[in-house]
Amino acid sequence: MARLLPFLSAYRYTLLSAGLVVVLILPPVLRSVDRSWEPFPAVLLSGGGSVVSTHRDSVDTQVLRAYGYRSKDTVLVPIPPDSLLHPVPGRYLSYLFHRGALGPTDDPAARRERRDWLAPRLNRLGLKDTRMLLRSESLRMPDRGRDTVVATVVSEWWLELD
Repeated sequence: MARLLPFLSAYRYTLLSAGLVVVLILPPVLRSVDRSWEPFPAVLLSGGGSVVSTHRDSVDTQVLRAYGYRSKDTVLVPIPPDSLLHPVPGRYLSYLFHRGALGPTDDPAARRERRDWLAPRLNRLGLKDTRMLLRSESLRMPDRGRDTVVATVVSEWWLELD
C-alpha cells in the first residue's frame, strides 16, 4: 500500500480524468450502439413516454389517453391523467397500463384491486365506474408554420371495472 501512494498522488489528475470519462462519456456511447446497453444507474435520463420520431417536416409521438362515461348523460369524455391518477403523475399512465396495475390481467384479485383503486377516482370526476376506454394515439405535429396536430388511433382497450 505504501508503494501505491506515490503513484496515486503523482497521477491523481489523470486518474480523475479517466474516471470522469468512464462515468460521463461511456453511457452515451453504449446507448448510441444499442438502447438496451444503457448502464444503471444511468447518467442519461430514459426517454419513456416522451420518445419522439423526427422527420423532415414533422415530429411524431405516441400517447395513451383515457376516456370515461359521464354519469349524468353517458357521453364518452376524456379523463385528465393527472386527475385520474393523483397523487401519481399523469405521465405514468402509459407505464401503469402496459407494465403495471392497470394492465390487462386474468387474475380476479388483481382486477378487484384495480376496480377498488379506480372506481372512487372515476366517481370523484363525475364519471361512471363500470368501464373505461384507453386509447393509444399517434400524433403528428408539423415543425413550423402550421398548428394542426393529426391524431391517428393506433389501438383501443376497454377496461371493465365491474
